[in-house]
Amino acid sequence: RRARGDEQLNYVGFSYGTHLGQVYAEKFPGRIRTMVLDAVVDPALGFEEMLIEQAVAFDEAFERSAGACTRAGRDECAVDDLGPAYDEVMEIVEESPLPTSTGGRAGPSELATAAILTSYTQDGWQALGPALADALEGDGTYLLELANAYWDFDGYSAYIAVVCIDTPPPRGVEAYRAFADRAEEAAPRFGAAVANELVPCAT
Repeated sequence: RRARGDEQLNYVGFSYGTHLGQVYAEKFPGRIRTMVLDAVVDPALGFEEMLIEQAVAFDEAFERSAGACTRAGRDECAVDDLGPAYDEVMEIVEESPLPTSTGGRAGPSELATAAILTSYTQDGWQALGPALADALEGDGTYLLELANAYWDFDGYSAYIAVVCIDTPPPRGVEAYRAFADRAEEAAPRFGAAVANELVPCAT
């Protein structure tokens, strides 16, 4: 705020950005002009609890998307059911990443990230369904595009730099692996992906 020369702050924060906004509001309440916080993170949660809660929420959002896809039908969603389609693509990419038209590859991380991105909106199934349909035909291009869109808007480097030091993460490879296993148990589809997105925090 000072660097911009503003008397008061205008701030929009979503996901972990809501935590930053809450801290700023507590410390400098008189310096806020407007603040919008969307998808609020509970600041009382520690590293592990926050990520497990997030992963569970992504699993629940995926189930809502699957229901919307089923109601819309294959003509609109491109697959009959997001759940089985996602699980089938996961089996495929666990064996070998899918090729893309750009020369990249779409593996398990790209698949999970694409699904996570589309969970941020109520109509995300309209993008995920066709991406899964393409993947079932052997083309990972759309999955990779969705994953890249998430990584582009997420500001990953800044995000990880902040999250790794805000609350203590599990330290060391074995402790982090055990945490990722707990996350996967709590959220079977996205727990491991959400945990392992921040695996650099372990070291």
